[in-house]
Amino acid sequence: MQHLFSYALSDFLLFSPETYFRLFERMNEALWPLQMLLFGGVLLVLWLALKQRALRLLAVVFAVAWLLVAWVFFWDRYQSINWAGSSFAAAAVLQALLLLQFAVWPAGYSQRSQRPALLLLAFALLIQPLIVPLSGRSWQGVELFGLAPDPTAAASVAFVLLLSGWRRWLVMPLALLWCAISAATAWAMEWPAGLIGPAVAVAVLLLGVPLQKRYRRETPPRNEH
Repeated sequence: MQHLFSYALSDFLLFSPETYFRLFERMNEALWPLQMLLFGGVLLVLWLALKQRALRLLAVVFAVAWLLVAWVFFWDRYQSINWAGSSFAAAAVLQALLLLQFAVWPAGYSQRSQRPALLLLAFALLIQPLIVPLSGRSWQGVELFGLAPDPTAAASVAFVLLLSGWRRWLVMPLALLWCAISAATAWAMEWPAGLIGPAVAVAVLLLGVPLQKRYRRETPPRNEH
């Protein structure tokens, strides 16, 4: 038992940081200029998030984003350095299916947690990709929503906060699971900047949920007459 506790998290890492970072560089090189179209998609997501009646279309956008992550990252590349890559791809497909339910059976729009949700969404779509070059990595390895899992997971947490009703929590576990895996990977690789995205996503979630609960307590019941 003492021997087991002598291991560090980095001892369980199946790849070097250079190999992991290079994975994103090769993916971006192979998919260029798809990133330009994705930037347009990012602007579309931000615009739809401001439209309270556009949640159905937004659910479709997020579902497509997770399908892209499942194929171009987890299945096509990540499983070459991690034997669990195919399982992550299956989980991403499941996430896409869970999101599609809101396109078929739409949920309500949460007014109270709108502000933290939109802030997290803007962070995931516009700020989080900048962490890569600002941390010293190459611009070619930038991690974008719809291709890389980290900003896609953080943005999905924001999307859940925009919704109301119990069904939104069906989407949350897989997004938070990847946030935890990403944080553990960044810690093992001794890349502190990689902890920022998961930490911000969890912090905003913890802020947004109490806001919604407080809003329900403070909102007076409607007069049915």
